[in-house]
Amino acid sequence: MSLESNPDNATLQKEALLIKEYSAHAAGLGAIAESGAFARLEGSFLDYPRYLKSRFHKLSSKRLLMQISAGSPVIGVNNASPELREIFYLAHIAVCCELFKDVSIPAEALNQAGMRAVCDNIVKLFLKDGTSLLQGTQRLQFADAMRTMQILRLLGLVTLSTPSARQLSFACGNADREIYGVHSTPRIYRETGAGGLAFSTQWKAPQHIALIDNAPQFKNHFDMLNSSHRDWLYAMNKGLNEALAELGGKINNTGHSFRPRNLVAGLRIDHLMFPDVAAFFASIAPLLQPASDLVITVGAGHTLEEFEGRINKIKEMSNYLSGLGLEPVRIKLYTGDTLQERRSGPNFGVLAYTTYEILYCRLRRRLLPGGKGI
Repeated sequence: MSLESNPDNATLQKEALLIKEYSAHAAGLGAIAESGAFARLEGSFLDYPRYLKSRFHKLSSKRLLMQISAGSPVIGVNNASPELREIFYLAHIAVCCELFKDVSIPAEALNQAGMRAVCDNIVKLFLKDGTSLLQGTQRLQFADAMRTMQILRLLGLVTLSTPSARQLSFACGNADREIYGVHSTPRIYRETGAGGLAFSTQWKAPQHIALIDNAPQFKNHFDMLNSSHRDWLYAMNKGLNEALAELGGKINNTGHSFRPRNLVAGLRIDHLMFPDVAAFFASIAPLLQPASDLVITVGAGHTLEEFEGRINKIKEMSNYLSGLGLEPVRIKLYTGDTLQERRSGPNFGVLAYTTYEILYCRLRRRLLPGGKGI
């Protein structure tokens, strides 16, 4: 019997992935602490929004990108700049705020050995039953989206606040990443008395979010989302083109909730969704405000061929946007010489849950096909 068709084996596989993912992140946090960087960066998370605001008070995003990449539109994890290393440290600590949420970690445990023990205790709670296992895997999804957004915020690329975000997301599955991971803020503070470090996140709802996924298994879930969050969320269980047309009609004919979008987020997309890149951007142009943030990410896919297709689609989108006079930025979160090495070696997390590459672009509607006269 295949692994996929055996529920017991499937559960064991999920448990093994959960253990591996948590262990990798715990080891990473311990290593950051042992390097001395955590003690230096910890204060940034006491009031993280304030830290982000002050971060670019004297240093512009464009100047920071120039320091990191010398003007290249592609940033890789093998970049040795101290600025990029600090960004990855901060993003990893932010991810740990989600993974170790509501856990008090003694200061003396902030090393690789100590974090292994902390990790073991947390994972045991998630392995109690199927519901707890689901909660654990959900946290991994949230955390992956958090890493993407915090890297972009720390680079100064995304500055949009959650309360002002009018988001469009597609290929979103159950939409946990898009709703919660994108809009969670990390926080770390020292507890009074015991002196442990409390890791936590704060979530706020966006001004409005439109969600699209055509998989039939999400219909009831989307109906529930529409019923319980109707003031700030609209979920469409239909094909991309049909859903975009419906959203366009609502933007043109209704009030505040369906105003033009200022954030387009496609997280861990399937490259087959976009056979015609130009047609895709033409279809979203009428839905956007004059300037908006585009965030597209890809994962490993189920096969090496799918991974190659996803990476190539990111490259195709980036080249297309550059040709329009826009300035896309690609962030590669993997290393390796061959395709197999790249897929097998994500720098953060494990293959099943992690993001491999991020495409960011500040879209100008007038430069998109069909957007000039809107």
